Amino acid sequence: MGIITLQPGEKRPLAGYARHEQDEYSYVISGEAHTILEDGQDLVGKAGQAQLIEAGEGHINYNDGLEPAVVVWMLVERTE
Repeated sequence: MGIITLQPGEKRPLAGYARHEQDEYSYVISGEAHTILEDGQDLVGKAGQAQLIEAGEGHINYNDGLEPAVVVWMLVERTE
């Protein structure tokens, strides 16, 4: 679990795609954050919205807004 603040124009990771063995749940506290999936899909998260990135899905997070975007995220292992 963590919290990230993306400044206007900031992108993470700086190169390539982030990828996790667990599902990633994120919740936008303030601002607006984009998640670009490896297949090119652009998921826009606004304050008060949540997203799910499934395990193994490559993704990039960025902020193209004018104010910082604050996002809480959590990696969750799937159980059968």
